Amino acid sequence: NYNFPELRRPSVSGFVYIDVNGSGVREAGTDLAIAGASVRLLDASNGNLINTASTDASGAYSFTGLDPLIAYTLEQPLPASPVGIINGPINPGLINALACVSGCTAQADTPVADSDRIADIDLSAGTDGTVFNFGEIQLADIAGLVYVDADRNNALDAADTARIAGVIVRLVQGADCATGTELTNTSTDALGAFAFAGQLAFRDYLLCQTQPPGYGNGNANGTPGVDQIAIADLPAVGSLNNRFGELVGSIAGSVYIDQNQDGTRNPGELGIENVPVTLTGTNVLGDLVNQTVNTDINGDYQFGDLLTANAAGYTVGEGAIPPVAGVFNDGQDALGNAAAPGTLGNDVLSAIGLAAGQQASGYLFGELQATAISGVVYVDADRNNALDASDPLRIAGVSVRLLEGNSCATGVQIGSATSNAAGAYQFLSVTVGRNYAICQDHPAGYGNGNALGVPGSDEILIANLPLLGVAGNNFGELVGSIAGRVYLDRNNNTTQDAGEPGIAGVQITLSGNDINGAAVSTSIASDASGDFLFADLLRSSAAGYRLTEQAAQPVVVDGGVTFLTVNGATAPGAISGVTVGNATSVATVPSTVQGIVLPGGADSLQNLFAEVLPVGITGSVFLDLDNNGERNAPADSGIAAVRIELSGIDDLGQPVALSVDSDADGRFAFEGLRPGNYTLTEPTQPLNTLNGITTAGSAGGNASAVAVLPSVIAAIDLSLPGTRSDDNRFAEVPASGVIAGRVWLDRNNDGVIDTSELGIADVLIELSGTDLGGNAISRSLPPGQYTLTEPQQPADTFNGITVPGTGGGTATAVAAVPSVISSIELLANGEAVDNHFGEIPPASIAGRIWADNDNDGVIDADESGISGVTVVLSGVDDLGATVSMSLTSDGEGRYAFDGLRPGTYSVSEPQQPSGTLNGITVAGQIGGTVIGTATPVDVVPSSVSSIVIAPGDASLDNNFGEIPESPDLKVSKRHEPARFSVNNPGRYVISVRNAGNRASTGEYQVSDRLPAGIVLAATPAGTGWLCDGAIGDSTFSCRSTRVLAAGESSPDVIEASVSVCLRWRRVVAAGLRTHHRPRNLPRSGGDPAIGGAVRQRLVRPRQQPAVARWWRSALAGLDRGSVRSVQRPASRQPDHRPRWPLSHRRSAGWCDPESAFPRSRCVGGLGRSGQWRDDAGFAGCLRPGRRHCRRLREFMHGTEHRVQHRHCARGGAGARR
Repeated sequence: NYNFPELRRPSVSGFVYIDVNGSGVREAGTDLAIAGASVRLLDASNGNLINTASTDASGAYSFTGLDPLIAYTLEQPLPASPVGIINGPINPGLINALACVSGCTAQADTPVADSDRIADIDLSAGTDGTVFNFGEIQLADIAGLVYVDADRNNALDAADTARIAGVIVRLVQGADCATGTELTNTSTDALGAFAFAGQLAFRDYLLCQTQPPGYGNGNANGTPGVDQIAIADLPAVGSLNNRFGELVGSIAGSVYIDQNQDGTRNPGELGIENVPVTLTGTNVLGDLVNQTVNTDINGDYQFGDLLTANAAGYTVGEGAIPPVAGVFNDGQDALGNAAAPGTLGNDVLSAIGLAAGQQASGYLFGELQATAISGVVYVDADRNNALDASDPLRIAGVSVRLLEGNSCATGVQIGSATSNAAGAYQFLSVTVGRNYAICQDHPAGYGNGNALGVPGSDEILIANLPLLGVAGNNFGELVGSIAGRVYLDRNNNTTQDAGEPGIAGVQITLSGNDINGAAVSTSIASDASGDFLFADLLRSSAAGYRLTEQAAQPVVVDGGVTFLTVNGATAPGAISGVTVGNATSVATVPSTVQGIVLPGGADSLQNLFAEVLPVGITGSVFLDLDNNGERNAPADSGIAAVRIELSGIDDLGQPVALSVDSDADGRFAFEGLRPGNYTLTEPTQPLNTLNGITTAGSAGGNASAVAVLPSVIAAIDLSLPGTRSDDNRFAEVPASGVIAGRVWLDRNNDGVIDTSELGIADVLIELSGTDLGGNAISRSLPPGQYTLTEPQQPADTFNGITVPGTGGGTATAVAAVPSVISSIELLANGEAVDNHFGEIPPASIAGRIWADNDNDGVIDADESGISGVTVVLSGVDDLGATVSMSLTSDGEGRYAFDGLRPGTYSVSEPQQPSGTLNGITVAGQIGGTVIGTATPVDVVPSSVSSIVIAPGDASLDNNFGEIPESPDLKVSKRHEPARFSVNNPGRYVISVRNAGNRASTGEYQVSDRLPAGIVLAATPAGTGWLCDGAIGDSTFSCRSTRVLAAGESSPDVIEASVSVCLRWRRVVAAGLRTHHRPRNLPRSGGDPAIGGAVRQRLVRPRQQPAVARWWRSALAGLDRGSVRSVQRPASRQPDHRPRWPLSHRRSAGWCDPESAFPRSRCVGGLGRSGQWRDDAGFAGCLRPGRRHCRRLREFMHGTEHRVQHRHCARGGAGARR
């Protein structure tokens, strides 16, 4: 029975669907198919993917031709479409139309979230698996907003811009909001929006709003008066435009003219525009409400968007009516129709209880139309009982009363006003159609003028006041004045006669207090006729007013001549023909009229100020060369500074005593005299003159004779104002003789006035002890013997050479002061001139003490002076006098010796400035040339000597350079042993010393570079030092902060252990000996890191023919080198002498530990065959008495032979290897 059984290949199929009714199983007529969903077939044993299928339009999928021997798993990821779905029920299917006996396990969110499985599906019976279904659940969003239905049309439109935040909305399932089941709730956001996301689609819902406090119930999706929205069979796309419209309240009313005063706005009663109305209060949410609106053109106002108020209710208040609307009196107000109408007050309606969403109206403010009465209080300047262009002045502060009635005596006062700065007054809100009296309280100090044209009245009556009011109710008042004149009283008779002119431009001042106590002080100038007028005056105080003429006497022009007048008679004026006031006497200036008691509106006239022309006396004092009493020009010159005295009695009987000095031309004048009789006297005879002829002037008089002294002109009659006495002459006869000379600056000190040498002004020269006015010329001297003296040395000079003039005499020496020329002979009418006093200018020596930081002898821009340093000047001047003085340098280190006579000097710095060392001293310059000798740096104290100065020389820049103290660290290095050899230890010892003059501060660093071929054997170290540098390095550095005093050597040294490690080179040439030298070793050494403080010692061998050989250590580095052979011996067996190649290089960095000759000086070489030989007594390089051996390997053709050569030698004379 060889049978071949076959198995049927089964299939598995099912659906992917949306579980619309939530039954958990697929219902074909109800649930929705999902097309394009992916279903995967997996091997249940290992999870490997076998196949993938997508659902068709009915949501069906299938996998056919399956292997019945495999258990399967179906896996369905959540479909991407439709949106808003989540994993739902998993329905294990049927196998051969029967439920699975085992396996077929539903696994949600496996292997990851949003992926479902049906696992372990057994199809081994070869039958098909069906209705293996995957259900999904559709979710959808529910959203909407809560808004203010401003236009109350139960729909959200453009007029509805306000949204309501914080409103609670509940999502409910059930018959109604009251009995249904609340699924969730939310509150509206700041934009009034709410949303319930991810709700089960295809269900029925209710949106239930909690009515927001303070709002009226509006509509729910257009249905008025409800807070519920029903959503049937929520579609997959959701329900997003669910809207609750709410209502807000308002309060409205009017401000109007209540013409019949009944408190109701009747047809035809006009509103008042732009009246501010304010609403205040607190709403039911606790928010403060404060709104202000202006009434519209009809007088209406409205406050909208109002919630219900709290228990206190709202308050509506009326503001001020704008002036442009007119004048109103307060009328009746009325309450409106709010749920709680409110409380009535004066322009305030309070406690208004507004129902939710209520639109209240009828809140009225009634006003009564009023008019105005106005006028001005003015000064009736032209006294014509009318206000016109000639009346510019207004009176402020006048009290005006308004009485209702027919007179000021019987009416009832209803108002008062005070005139303003423009004199205006006004009564507003005066009821029309009634009779009024305007009553003025007469202003103090004014004369009673008129009331609306009625003279002498203070009352104006108005009958039946019209609606437009009455303006121009004017009160005119009268003011007083004070007038007068300033005139020229030619005959001085105290009366203005015909032809006596007024004087213009004279300042007159009015002062005093008016009846109100206000101070009056004003000034005016007299006009062209001499008249003056003070107008607009109030009644004076009891003391009256005062007129005061200017203090300076008036100036007049009479007959083309300008005169300064003298005071005349002053007379008070009259008021209504009666003289009022008191005038000062002629002798009193300034002239005044006082006690002018002025009644209200009165005038004081003819207050007169008389002025009188002065008299004058002129003349001259002169040298009358021909003694004829006449002044003949140009020979007869005036005599200046002669005192002339005037005496006499003026027209007031007052004595006169005046004096003047003649001017440069000898002339004198007495002007501005009052009329009178006068006498002229020359009390003192002018110097160097004899009395001449005295002559009376143009007004006559009596002149004294020549023999009479003092000279006098008496009985000069000037009693008539304006008369003059001119050309009164006092002639003098001169005495002749002149002594003259010059004081000059003798710059070259040779006693001769050179053309470039200038005179010295304002030097006092005395002649025989008499001061001649401070100059060196004296005139009009009688013959005799005189002495000239220069009593004081001119400023900024030294005494020079004094030179006698043409009159002879004896001059004092230069060393003698004051300078004098004595025994000057002056002949009659002679001249003694060229008497000269020479002076020389002082010289100076200056310089600077400075901190010469770079010690170059030049003061650089960044180098500063040293203050307080003593500098000494010494030397001998041109007179042989010893000079010694000292001073200290200023804040910039500068010094200057001024005021020196010519001579030879030295400047020195006796003490070295603190904190410095002596620097370069620099000799100064005179006119760009170095003059003087400076001490060198090593000489102290520093000085500059041999400074030769002439008169007026300035020796500058004699400078003392100093070096500021500072630390100066020096480094020294020694090494042990004296010679280094390969593989023997060595060390450097580095020391630091402070060679400066100040202690060190902070950190300092020492750096070193080792000589070529020497490297560190260990990191350098030392007490107090922090070092770097690793083994094998050729450089290192160390840092320390130890303070080193000036001159101190640090006890802390740096020790650097080193080793020698060299590379060698050997060269063999025909006929020459080889010579070994380290390739990296210099021929002569210095340590570059420390400037050669330690030199590299090299061993130089004895000279050999043709070339010198350099060795470091005998045989060092030869036995362990890397050798390349270029010679081949005749036999392959090596001999016992090493054959050296043409070139040999030690391996880099290799140190021979078997150096046989430390600290030795050995010489060796090769023969022509390249074999080693002893050229200079190799044994002499060995230590005496000691056997030394070297093992050498021989290399041939790059192969190391096993034969090793051992060469031994013993130290001592003649020893060989």
